[in-house]
Amino acid sequence: MHYCNTEPIQESVEQQSTLVLLDQMEVARFIGLQVGINLALIGVHYFPVLDAVYAGASNAFYSSTVNGVTTKEFLSWFPKTIEFQEAPSNYCSDLSWWILGVGFVVSAGFVLLPRLSPAVMFYSLVAWGFFYVRLVGQPSSQDYAGISISSYGEVMILLAASSLAHQVAASSTFRGWKSMALKRRVLMWSICYVIPYHVMINMNLIGYVPWLNVDLGGYEELNANVGTYVVFTILSIGAAFLAFRLFRSLYRGHLWKQYLVMYAVLVAAVVVSWGLFPSTSFHLHHTMLGAAIIPITAFPTPAAAFSQAVALGCFVQGYARWGWHSFLDTIRT
Repeated sequence: MHYCNTEPIQESVEQQSTLVLLDQMEVARFIGLQVGINLALIGVHYFPVLDAVYAGASNAFYSSTVNGVTTKEFLSWFPKTIEFQEAPSNYCSDLSWWILGVGFVVSAGFVLLPRLSPAVMFYSLVAWGFFYVRLVGQPSSQDYAGISISSYGEVMILLAASSLAHQVAASSTFRGWKSMALKRRVLMWSICYVIPYHVMINMNLIGYVPWLNVDLGGYEELNANVGTYVVFTILSIGAAFLAFRLFRSLYRGHLWKQYLVMYAVLVAAVVVSWGLFPSTSFHLHHTMLGAAIIPITAFPTPAAAFSQAVALGCFVQGYARWGWHSFLDTIRT
């Protein structure tokens, strides 16, 4: 999201127009070469068309041949992002990080209001994350009015689904909130909940770190960086530690049998559905993964709060950006 100063620019309008023309021509020529468009036909008028067609993200990019040029295809379940970003300007300011910072401070500051209901805190965090992803973090277009209008209805569906998550898990995680000491509230909410939640609603930024690409989902030309293995090793160890703490809480609370039955029924329903449509492929969206993890985090411990925040962030970010899709998918080959 950008704020632009509309005061008259002192430089020559003709000079600025020429620079914009040249910049757009170079970009259009480069893209035209990639997709096999005849370079002689490329002009500034083609740029908005290319932007509309190739901007955004897709589960797969398919090969095509035009004018003797064949593009390379990437078939994947993992979205690959192509984005046309505005060039840096002295007359525009990117407010995205400022907006994120204000939202983070306000959310973390709820610990200073001990009488505030945990339910209000939870729903406020969900609503803030949804609108942040929709309007600031990953807007689907520059039609902010249209996005806002549709979001007002869709956020109601998200809050309705989140009410179940609150009843099943969050209400237990923050049980006794008003009687907690300030240090405990800071640990449980600001550190173990707000921080991981805000990381996950920005998980799209991982796609812009080239050396974090791994050999999954059709990404074949891997230039692996040692940092890739370090990061994923640390994350794997952290995930294993959180899983151990959660399973230990389930075992000590004598709840593991009922959760085992619940997830067995869920898996059985998925298998039966898949069996009815065997030509499809199973696609576990991270939105669904987050929703599936939330129920087993219903414990008043820092590990459960951290795990729940990660799962909630996955759920909110996935729903806000991609919506809710079926776990059965058809990938064209």
